[in-house]
Amino acid sequence: MKTSAIIILFGVLASLSRAGVIAEIPPVQQVILPGVWTPSPEETGRALQAAQAFLQNPEGRNAWTQKQVGDILAHGSVYRVQFIGLDEEGRRIIRCNFFPAGREGEPERFPDWKEQVVEVLDGGFWFWQIDYDVESGACRNLSVNGEA
Repeated sequence: MKTSAIIILFGVLASLSRAGVIAEIPPVQQVILPGVWTPSPEETGRALQAAQAFLQNPEGRNAWTQKQVGDILAHGSVYRVQFIGLDEEGRRIIRCNFFPAGREGEPERFPDWKEQVVEVLDGGFWFWQIDYDVESGACRNLSVNGEA
């Protein structure tokens, strides 16, 4: 009986871990917006992989940020992401701007998301940004919106 409980528990854990896979946001929920330079699809794919790794490493985060990251990971598959190529002191940076995808059957909240940067005040873990340094392959500057 304990064996079946472990198998069931393992199945639950496996499905929970899949829910937070930022790196697997479908291409239809991604867009590259005009910036200082234009990232390639390969670079944006690496940015998503790096964002996932960054989120899964909780070192040095305060309790509020840890809670927000946990919520982000729990909802990873329901985000859209915009990629914008920036230049910081000669370094190519991809700003990754995450926000919730609409639910099927609901009106589109961000109809111009493929043309304009989505900027929202508040909203907590549903709206967050992270920068990916193309040269180093690392993410930094995680920013999660506050909650009203």
